[in-house]
Amino acid sequence: MKRLSHFTAMVAAMLAMGIISHAAQADPIKIGILGTTSGPYATWGNSFKQSIDYYLDQHNGKNGNPQVEIIFRDVGGDNPPRARQLAQELIVNDNVAVMGGLEFTTTNLAMADIINQAKIPFVAFNTATSIVTDKSPYFVRAGFTQWQSLYPLAKWAVEQKYKTCEMFIADYAPGQDAIDAFSKGFTDGGGKMLEPLRVPMNTTDFSTYFQHVYDNKPNCLVAFMPGG
Repeated sequence: MKRLSHFTAMVAAMLAMGIISHAAQADPIKIGILGTTSGPYATWGNSFKQSIDYYLDQHNGKNGNPQVEIIFRDVGGDNPPRARQLAQELIVNDNVAVMGGLEFTTTNLAMADIINQAKIPFVAFNTATSIVTDKSPYFVRAGFTQWQSLYPLAKWAVEQKYKTCEMFIADYAPGQDAIDAFSKGFTDGGGKMLEPLRVPMNTTDFSTYFQHVYDNKPNCLVAFMPGG
């Protein structure tokens, strides 16, 4: 059921903006979905596609009265130029009425100006960096921000009497948000943060980073890495 929340949020956004309610029943509503269905991050896009297909299968290919046509496009991971290109193609060539998807802050930000020019809603399925929705009045976040999850986690860590903490963080925008959010909650409660370990995207060998953790001996370790 959790997987369906992304599509449900997208439908809610369309209803709120009056896209579906005024459509002629004879004309399918075209919805463009950008996701990663190839490479190491393919679990994201494949989950998007499975969830949407399952929802439409349950509702005879409709959301409410109008028939909907879903157009999937593979971004191929953390690839901002590709996301931007596909967004343009979906808007110009396919005439989509609404868009959704994506897994990375970088890809979401790369297409903000395109969405602003087209004036169509885009439902971000996953982007944990707080500033993303500030970049376009047409952006709707269906996921979470780092502050929503890591600031309360830091408060909990303080309650457990942890005195020192280290962070193991993917080195891109939501990683910095993760550091800021947890550090704020932990230090406000009297804890001490050790220097964070910033891990480049697409790293596959983590042994040297965990050796640092072993040597530093923090009371707790907080990790943030994208799925894949």
